[in-house]
Amino acid sequence: MGQLKDCLLALFRRGRRLDSSDSTSTLTGVTDKSPAIPQLSRPTRKPKPYAIFSPPSHPFANYETFNHETRQIINTTGVHVFKTTLAEDALLPLEDEGIGRLKAMYEVWVAKNGSLSRDKISGIFALGFVSANSITGTVYCADKATRRMTSKHNVQCLYTGTGVRRECNIANSVGCMGMEIWIKASMPLGQPWIQSMYVPPEQRLNRLCLLAAPNPEYSIYVNTTPGLAELPMLTAKPGSPVFELDSDVYVYICRLLPCASVSHLVRAAAARTKEPPMFEFPRLRRAATITTTTEPHAQSKPHRSSSSCCMQRIMRQDNKLEDAEIHTEICKPHVLKPGKKRSLFVHVLSDFDKKGKPRSGGARLMLPGSIQLGCGDGIHLQDVTPGSEITIKNTGYDRAQFILIDMPGYLDADDARSI
Repeated sequence: MGQLKDCLLALFRRGRRLDSSDSTSTLTGVTDKSPAIPQLSRPTRKPKPYAIFSPPSHPFANYETFNHETRQIINTTGVHVFKTTLAEDALLPLEDEGIGRLKAMYEVWVAKNGSLSRDKISGIFALGFVSANSITGTVYCADKATRRMTSKHNVQCLYTGTGVRRECNIANSVGCMGMEIWIKASMPLGQPWIQSMYVPPEQRLNRLCLLAAPNPEYSIYVNTTPGLAELPMLTAKPGSPVFELDSDVYVYICRLLPCASVSHLVRAAAARTKEPPMFEFPRLRRAATITTTTEPHAQSKPHRSSSSCCMQRIMRQDNKLEDAEIHTEICKPHVLKPGKKRSLFVHVLSDFDKKGKPRSGGARLMLPGSIQLGCGDGIHLQDVTPGSEITIKNTGYDRAQFILIDMPGYLDADDARSI
């Protein structure tokens, strides 16, 4: 019994001696060959071979931030306009020839009885959202005037052609504020077309509410009213209507409470090879100037969208001048090329005081890579991996309302500067 007791005590002491300087066991004739290892210098587990190839903590290559203090400010009588534009070399290409590019992000505050003079809009989608009160105005196109009104929690999409002018005013007792996104369109409409939908606060509370998206099936149109057959359609789904765009772009809005977070799954790169709907259905999209019919002798003629013919006098070998046709390529055929990367644009809406001055507010968004955005700030995430997940968290003490735009990334250097 005594020997058994000594053996048990020896085993217990041996386990504790690994941290001490005494490496000799109490068992007779047995020596602990383990070296004396201090507790703070124990060898750590070796990293696995594939650990060095682990992906980065953020699924984007680089980014560009837009500070609210560097925005362009346009002040008129009772109206304050804050404009966030992208640099010329950082335009967001969605399709060839600049179609579908994000042109600018506007935030507008209109005082009581304030008005905004006519501003010219040329071939864009103007997606507006009013977060307080209501705003009225008139859209002028040619000899026609269309009255429009956007109330609180309503989103309005204005499809315009070329040379459209509009004005807005507020006639209520308090001011109005909201935001507007300008995206370059491709449909040459002969008149403005306005669509509105109500987005209640609970539909965008702690979740990304989809506002605009491309029509997944170009041949399916919900609104088949004869009078609207040639105008843009509204893809109406139960509980989640979205505005139908002609580009591979998705627009979301979210109202995030403090300490809450929301995740966005980045859209996959466009895999379809068919052309946008305004070229497949010119009558539906009023793109009468663009033809998609194939003539029997079309192969022998140069494509109008890919080459241009000009006359130039050249010197022949016999030193005589003659006029010759010089074909120069000016742009690429209008096709929707698949992109391998995506781009994300996030903008936090501003908070205004009673005098229309933007306040710093308590909203603070945290993005991957420890990037923080406050009220009025924006960020352009470039070369985002498709299918990755972007988590956005509100680390401030006040709710944050922001816009997220998911769109294709750069295809090449020419597309980035083709506008």
